[in-house]
Amino acid sequence: MSEITHPTIKDGWFREISDMWPGQAMTLKVNQIIHHEKSKYQDVLIFESSDHGTVLVLDNVIQCTERDEFAYQEMITHLAMNSHPNPQRVLVIGGGDGGVLREVVKHSTVEKAILCEIDESVIRLSKKYLPGMSIGFQHPNVSVHVGDGFEFLADKKNEFDVIITDSSDPEGPAESLFQKPYFELLYGALRDGGVITTQAENQWLHLSLITSLKKQCKEVFPTVEYGYTTIPTYPSGQIGFMVCCKDAERDVKEPVRSWNGEEEEKLCRYYNKEIHRASFVLPSFARKALRQAGLACTYDAIPQKKGPKGSRAKVISELRLREGQKEAEHRRQESMHNYGSLTSSPSSPILSGLLTDELIHGCMDFYFTNMYPTMPILQNEQLWRLITEMHNSVEAYCLLCSFCAFMLIQPGIESKAGHAIKTLESSLLNNTSLGRTLLDGALRRRKSHDYIENPSANAVITSFFVFGCFFGLDKHNTAWFHLREATTLAQTIGMQDEKTYTGFDWAESAPRLQKQLTEALPAVLDCPETQAADLRTSQHWLRTIVWQLSITNGFLSSTSPDSSMTFTYPIEIAKDLVAVTSQFSQRSMEVHGVGLIEKLFDIACTLIDVMSCVPLESPSFGVGPQDYLNHLVRLISLLRGGESRYLELVTTKIRDTLPSHMAASIAQPMMPIKAEASPEIPYLQHGDSSEYHSSNTSNSIHVCRKITHQLHKPSQIASSTLEWVWCLDVSGEV
Repeated sequence: MSEITHPTIKDGWFREISDMWPGQAMTLKVNQIIHHEKSKYQDVLIFESSDHGTVLVLDNVIQCTERDEFAYQEMITHLAMNSHPNPQRVLVIGGGDGGVLREVVKHSTVEKAILCEIDESVIRLSKKYLPGMSIGFQHPNVSVHVGDGFEFLADKKNEFDVIITDSSDPEGPAESLFQKPYFELLYGALRDGGVITTQAENQWLHLSLITSLKKQCKEVFPTVEYGYTTIPTYPSGQIGFMVCCKDAERDVKEPVRSWNGEEEEKLCRYYNKEIHRASFVLPSFARKALRQAGLACTYDAIPQKKGPKGSRAKVISELRLREGQKEAEHRRQESMHNYGSLTSSPSSPILSGLLTDELIHGCMDFYFTNMYPTMPILQNEQLWRLITEMHNSVEAYCLLCSFCAFMLIQPGIESKAGHAIKTLESSLLNNTSLGRTLLDGALRRRKSHDYIENPSANAVITSFFVFGCFFGLDKHNTAWFHLREATTLAQTIGMQDEKTYTGFDWAESAPRLQKQLTEALPAVLDCPETQAADLRTSQHWLRTIVWQLSITNGFLSSTSPDSSMTFTYPIEIAKDLVAVTSQFSQRSMEVHGVGLIEKLFDIACTLIDVMSCVPLESPSFGVGPQDYLNHLVRLISLLRGGESRYLELVTTKIRDTLPSHMAASIAQPMMPIKAEASPEIPYLQHGDSSEYHSSNTSNSIHVCRKITHQLHKPSQIASSTLEWVWCLDVSGEV
């Protein structure tokens, strides 16, 4: 059998590297890899270390080592168990290694302990390789349920005294266990006075996440406290717990039960009643941050007014408390009903604490400042409309989530997006982590909406942003999957079919669209030459495509005051293209391959059709259409792949379409046209009836028919439909 290997183990050392703790890593010396497998949910690795015994690793993150696991297992268990006067029924969510169960059954009051673990492989492998922890499975009062914690809790009401959530970090299958809907389920499953503990990350690394988590808990539980333990093999040597109770009068910082000194030494290696109290004593920086998050519980509180005192006041307070609890229960049931509904409000689950107005506005500023010129697929008013709809539309919510995720994953957003992104209170440690959280939330929420059977333009854009997110995270296979999904959805709703846009008012919108395209890029691009070459060429190619669509719909006229709606507009486009391409090196254009050459070919073919159909006179001085065409032909012949594939096509079109005296002059060498000379290049002026304009209005119909006929010749390569569809979306009309 071949030796087991794993990408996290190199030169005999395991390295724990993650975006959750950037700039640092835990390393352990490896004696041998014991087991490795890919379960249904995660990557599972078990190895024997030189100094820490057997180590369990899930998704490249250490879960436990035999040397120090007790510090975590004892604290997450006994902080909750000893905050309850009589814990009889206990539920453990996660904890498939068995360590928490081992600690739970040390309490003689426990009559039933249930473990719910989503990944059976963790249970199976822990029983085999971690016997000191998995011994908890052998207790007669223990039962195991393999499945999702959310689903398990859905029908559990008033059943448990203590619930312990022993989860991994908020990524992958454990992410949903850090969000408000989960805490609402826990509240409903607890009996009166019930207590929960949940893994709550590290105050050195995840203070913003802990703050957000405490805010969510305070919206559900009247008593919420954050404590921590020290454990060498966890990031920064610490891990925290959120301890919550349904009893507003209970102080979970003070144990209500405890063992005597002899029992504590026998049962525990880390926990004692003094440690219980001390675990809630936080350093000043953490205490300040959590105090700011320590809002009064509003989940089942009711307004209090000044009134009677004494015994009568106690009776009134008791009645108010009961009334508030009934209202809270009604809201929880309604919330859970809506959570599983297709038409539910997206604001209830998932990421309501992260997708804030401040975040959305910061991402919008970054998008329109830095990305809109090259990705004009959303308009400002369109985004504002989505914001107003996000609480009632799953589709709008998912689009905004994926949009913000895509912005956050872009490099440099902190330096370009301004104060709004830098100071987000609800973000994780860095923008990439927050972006991944939003992306996962969007994908999970999207499953409740059948966007495949009911596709829309918003669904196409969402899939496109998801593609961009995964591409930015270097998950290219997943990225290409979602890009194919976007194009498939686009075809499903007919975005590649011109008939889809029959309701588009070209007479009004085409000039505006041409103006937007002309002004889409600044005069000076702050980007590498290779990127500028692609952007400039694509800009003028899109202008050509819109002009083609305008003539196909019969909206051009030789007397139009707007040059973009005249028959000779491709000459102006060619002039602008020649001016900018003269600035670029051959290499900067060649790197884009055949895609850029196809655009040059499309522009050249359109120019040829115009020259063949519109009566033109060569200018007495300067350069004209023949010179522009000559330059484009020269470019196609010089660029790698152009001569072998496109040069013959374009020269054949010239020979077959243009008059012989004009065609003979095209293939002649010419000097490059410098961009700085472009203002002096003669070009068509509004209302000019000479040079490039047809002679009279009656001839316009004839010219229109001739150009339309030429545009549909087989020699012209079809334009990329998807690109002009995105272009149309700029107008906000589609």
